Amino acid sequence: MPLSTPDHPICHIFRIVFEFYLNDNEEEKQRSINRVLKEARKKFNLSVTTINDTSVENPERGVVVGSLCAKNKFYLGEQKNKLMEYFDQEMPARIILEDHQTIEIE
Repeated sequence: MPLSTPDHPICHIFRIVFEFYLNDNEEEKQRSINRVLKEARKKFNLSVTTINDTSVENPERGVVVGSLCAKNKFYLGEQKNKLMEYFDQEMPARIILEDHQTIEIE
């Protein structure tokens, strides 16, 4: 069976860099990120955390990595779009970089 069939479980892995404009207060930034991630975990089948990314040295930036799994690629696409909308609306920062990879499980 080819990997492109819609019936395979699928996992989406992502890294998102947020920019907190004029906010270099690390504690406030972490509280904001953690609040949004806690609610996102309730709404989505999501594993997500913040990381200290050495490629991002700006104190106004925060990096989030995670995975979103679904029963098929169609459902995953819907969930991914809703998750990105959620981050865009709820995070008190703007998204400046997104890295995504999708893995189908045979």
